[in-house]
Amino acid sequence: MRRILYVWVCDVANIITSLKFLKKVKTTYGSNIIVLSDGAHYYKASCRILKLKHELYGLEVRNLMERIIQYIKDRTRLFDNYIPCMKNKCDNEHALMLMKSIAYILNKHG
Repeated sequence: MRRILYVWVCDVANIITSLKFLKKVKTTYGSNIIVLSDGAHYYKASCRILKLKHELYGLEVRNLMERIIQYIKDRTRLFDNYIPCMKNKCDNEHALMLMKSIAYILNKHG
């Protein structure tokens, strides 16, 4: 069964954000998980630090990930165009809620 287990919204991808993300995932699901990634060095390093098993995903999973990412981009682009955030110093809470909603919909109907 394919599911989105955890959603994290950030504006930069590096070792610090991947460590925070994977630490939350490890806390929620335990250390007996396999982290699949595209091979970005910060995921490998974070998994090594947190003692999580890391594997590169294959073509089938890569295609699935690309479809999910495109689906999310399409929905968020529409959301931002029609319901832009007018708040000064926006904390992106609305973006996180949108991502959680999309994950819910994909998990329920995907």
